[in-house]
Amino acid sequence: MARKTKKTMKVLGIKISMRAIVIALIQIVLVLLAIFWAFWYGIDIVMKAVVHNRTEVIVPDVTEVNVTEALEMVSRLGLSLSQETQEFNHYVPVGIVLRQFPAAGTNVRQGKIIRVGVSRGGEVIRVPNVQGLSARSADIALRSANLTVGTISRRYSVVHSRDVVISQTPQSGTVMERGDPVALLISDGLPPAGISLMPDWRFRRLAIAQGWAAGEGIMINVQTLDTDEANPGEIFSQRPDPDTPLDGIHFVTLFVASETSVNRRAEIVFNYNVPLGGTNRRVRLVLVDDDGERDVFNALQRPGSVASVTVTPRGQATMKVFVNNVSVEHRPLN
Repeated sequence: MARKTKKTMKVLGIKISMRAIVIALIQIVLVLLAIFWAFWYGIDIVMKAVVHNRTEVIVPDVTEVNVTEALEMVSRLGLSLSQETQEFNHYVPVGIVLRQFPAAGTNVRQGKIIRVGVSRGGEVIRVPNVQGLSARSADIALRSANLTVGTISRRYSVVHSRDVVISQTPQSGTVMERGDPVALLISDGLPPAGISLMPDWRFRRLAIAQGWAAGEGIMINVQTLDTDEANPGEIFSQRPDPDTPLDGIHFVTLFVASETSVNRRAEIVFNYNVPLGGTNRRVRLVLVDDDGERDVFNALQRPGSVASVTVTPRGQATMKVFVNNVSVEHRPLN
């Protein structure tokens, strides 16, 4: 029979069996574990001793006081303060403690952290500007601002497209509370036959308004003034305002930029190429800028022709294009 041989290795010239090496390693690991346990247990005993040696105090009531004062109150007792949360509260000023944990009257040892929630005061909500938006877009904008749509009124308009917001109450920038309503006046579109409304003549040539007035039997009072709001010869203001019913009105006043006026707003020429084919189409161009929304072109156009208009928008501007009362394009102008 073959003899079994013991596995050995030389360490410093001495033959040692593998079994002896394994046993030695296990013993070393056990010794290290024992040392670690003794160290940890010792620290635990020391920490418990330190904690139990601390003085026991009663948690003060820090609610309804400023967070700075609350910190001073707990510090005098050897406690710490941690501001855990902040929340809006219309009835509690900014920086006042709303709640605390542990509660006032609780027995704790010095060094305990008192966690508090602090008021951010009333939530400041500024009404967004929804004039010129569709009724649906205005509703979304108001709800996004944590406001609601209030009373809705409607009226015909030659300035604003159907279902577009003409005005709002209160005005944009007004500070309101969460959930407050904003009333909207929404366009019902062009009036039916028999109802005449004052057009918007701003930034249009006087000759065009004079032609309209002659057809309506209305007299025009022209006031020529220096202005930086329009180009020379352009109307920059009017009385009565656009969309005013013309019943009983026999004359209007138009304010026209003098020849020495210098318009600080750049002129932009907008062109829309009417598609080829088919019959004549009614092209309507609506300018939307910081002054609101208004028609600047409305006429029948032949296929392949170009509907062109020169505008002087205020601020960021977009031109809406309608063909046969169907929206086909929204083109930024700047």
